[in-house]
Amino acid sequence: REHRFTDFVMGPTIMARREVFTDHPFLDVTVGEDTGFLRAAHAAGRIIYSADRFNYFQVRTGDGHTWQVEDAELLASGDLKFYGKLNEHVDI
Repeated sequence: REHRFTDFVMGPTIMARREVFTDHPFLDVTVGEDTGFLRAAHAAGRIIYSADRFNYFQVRTGDGHTWQVEDAELLASGDLKFYGKLNEHVDI
């Protein structure tokens, strides 16, 4: 789902004007806040656009993520670029 209008994008990629977030606040739940936000915004006629799959990275450290996925599944569909602190790799 890239370079097109859609009804869903990955939570960490969500960007919007402040009024979108104030009009459709995240629910006070422990799982699915981003999905609820997207559903509410879409139902209210907000437009969701998915850019490209590049220029994005996911940082996973420790335990307690709301998105439960095994490391092997992530590695099967992505590329591991480095271990350690990310600043030296991504800061401009």
